[in-house]
This record gives sequence, structure tokens and C-alpha cells, in this order.
Amino acid sequence: MKRIALIAAGFALLACGQVFAGSITVTKPAANDVWIKGSSHAIEWVKQGGAIASILLIDPADTTTVQVIDNAAPNSGSYQWTPIPANVADGQYKIKVRVSGSTWGNSAQFTIATQGQSGGFKPQPGQVAQLTPTPGFKPVLEKAPPVKILEPMSGETWKVGETFMINWTSDTKPDDGFTVDLLKADGTKVTTMLDGAAQKRPDGSWLIWDGVACSEPAGDYRVRVTSWYAQKGATSGLVHAVIETKKIVENIPVQFQNAILECRDPNNIGSCQANYQLPGGRAETGYEFFQNDAHYRFCIFRTRLTLDLSVFQGKNGDVESATLLPGDAQTYGGPFCAGSLVALSNADVNNWNRYKVPQNAILYPLSGWSAPFQGTGVDITTPVRAWINKTALNLGFVATGADQVGGGGMCDSSFTPIMYVTFIEKTGPCAQQ
Repeated sequence: MKRIALIAAGFALLACGQVFAGSITVTKPAANDVWIKGSSHAIEWVKQGGAIASILLIDPADTTTVQVIDNAAPNSGSYQWTPIPANVADGQYKIKVRVSGSTWGNSAQFTIATQGQSGGFKPQPGQVAQLTPTPGFKPVLEKAPPVKILEPMSGETWKVGETFMINWTSDTKPDDGFTVDLLKADGTKVTTMLDGAAQKRPDGSWLIWDGVACSEPAGDYRVRVTSWYAQKGATSGLVHAVIETKKIVENIPVQFQNAILECRDPNNIGSCQANYQLPGGRAETGYEFFQNDAHYRFCIFRTRLTLDLSVFQGKNGDVESATLLPGDAQTYGGPFCAGSLVALSNADVNNWNRYKVPQNAILYPLSGWSAPFQGTGVDITTPVRAWINKTALNLGFVATGADQVGGGGMCDSSFTPIMYVTFIEKTGPCAQQ
């Protein structure tokens, strides 16, 4: 809807046919001045009219534009032409200053010459000379770029999801149409912002409002404006797009269910295949190995952990980090018995419910839990990010013991797990998209 309104406004301005007629006085160069190629000279005029000035080098009869000196200079009343280019033929010229709003004026006739070259102008002290152009002289014509981008300027910062001024001038026909494209830094097209007319401002420039959509990432972009008539255009410098965010750190509740699994007693296999909850509701990992009535039992302790991630429901953003800590870890009969975390799949949950070992899951080593009360935590960013983004089911983990092969004695540890998630939430215009 925004672009349609701007297009309508552009055509309305064209239909009005409003022209700011008038003329301005160009005071420099003065009559009979001689400006040497490679030198610097001030072009001066009496300031009047709009904000932007086009400065042209023209032939004395004002029938041909020899060179566009600047197509979007500030209307300050003075412009330093430096250096006077060597590709301008020696001869007589005028300067035209055209200010936005169609106000214009020409300077007096002056001379551009080459210093010290054969046939060039060599003024003597106190002498003012006027060159006669070589018979058949034709000025060298340089075609000006059809489009000059005023906004955005290189180095600007855009917020993703907001709109910004895209402003340009054009030396083509008054009813020109334009294509405005958003590009990546390498020139790859992202989207077309405009394919038609645009709003024409009183100063003669063109304008639309647009930006980087919330569906695009932060990074560097360019804007390209192409004239329909000239089939050429201009590309802006880099603008840096940023996404407004805030960092949220949440302490996530962890529920746990203990089980004594996989009892290896050939005469009494079911003797320890059952759920088991430690007094005080603590998680547990480890193993037992003991002999009784000429038989042995080897039981592995594992704990299933489930996580409540509902606090992130409806938030737009991504997980920066997720860490599981052992909390107030306690050990019995040896070092802290921690092996790996297993992120569960559907099949693994079925195995767990039948007291079987999970088969198809990803392991996250618990090496950071090597000593009681000194655990650095386990990086579980990958599965938690998938669960919050709903690219995988949140079925939780199984925490395993350090030794699941067997051995003498006992290795038993309990802990109350703690989990922290750092979430980068999008705010501003992209908060709900």
C-alpha cells in the first residue's frame, strides 16, 4: 500500500506541471579569465532557489553540454573545481549553474588552456590573452551518469524492519520511471523495492521509502537505482543493517526421573529393572556391583531429564547458549559418576520406558562434571535451539553413568540439575514477525 501511495503522489506532482522559473547570476569565472588544466578554481554564483546545484561546462553558445562537473552539489554559492580535467579541449567555454527548481544561469565566456604545451596558452606577466579555437574544434562530450544517489549514504546504519529515505536525482526525462533494487554487499539482488514511478520532490529529486525486511538477516546491503529511459543507473555505498535485540537469561526448570536399568544378573534379570527414586527427589547416575547368594548383580543408574521451555513460547529470536549444570552434586564410593547426556528421539523414549539403553541419540559429554561442586556444565545449545525453534521434539535427555561396562564396588552420584538458556530476542519492528 505504501508504494502505491508514493506512485500516485509522483504522478500527481507530474500532472501539476509546477516549474520554478528564474535565473541566477554566476560571478566566476569572469569574462576573459584563463583557467589552466590541472589547476583549481572556484565557481561562484549568487545563491538562489533549491538545495541542489548542477554545474555544467557548456560551449559559448549554450547549445552543448561539454562536461558535467557535478550533478548534485550543495547550493552554497561556491564550488571548487579541482582539478580542471586534462581531457577538456583547449578553447572558450561558459559555466552553467542549474539549481533544483529549474533556476539557472550562465557565466561569462572564459578560456581553458594547457600550460606549457606546443600551441597552448602561455600568458606573459600582466597579459590577458584570449585563445582562438582550432578550426573544426568540437568539444569532448562526456555523458553524465543518468542517476545520482543522494540517500542512503555509504556507512549508514539501517534497522531491519524499518523504512528509510531512498533519494536520487536523474538527468533523464521528467516522466522517467525507475527500478530500485536492494542488493547484498556482493551485488546479488535481494528484492525489487520499486518498479515504476516514484515521488518527485519540489527540488527535482525522486524519493521512495523502503528498507531491509524482517525476513532478511543483518549485514551489509546496497541500493541500486536504474533509469527506464537510460537503461543505466547508480549503486549506493554499503549500508549496515542491524536487528534490534535484547538478551534474556532464563533459569529453566528441570524435572528428572531416576531408574535402575539393565540389571545384569543371569539368574534374576528383573531384580533391578524398575523405576527408582532417591529420597529427596535427586537425580542419580552410577552403577552397583555386588554378590549375593552366589549370584551377582550389576545395575546401571541413569536419569531422564525433561525441560520446561514454555517461557520462550511466542518470542521471536534464537538461542545463544544453553548450559546444564550439576548443581549440588554428591558422590558415594568414588568420583562423580557422570558419563554423557543423550538427547532422546521417539524410539529412545520407548527404549527408556522399557528400561532399555537409548540407541539413536546424540551424546553430549559430561566431562565438565569431573568433581563435586566444581562442574562447569554441558553445552546443550544445539538440541535446545532445535526444540525452541520446533525443528525437533523436546523429549529431554538421559544422563548416563561414567562406567556402563562394569567393575567392582560401587560408583554412585546424585545431583539437582540446573539449566540456563541465553536467548537473543528480536525487538522493535521485527518483534512479532
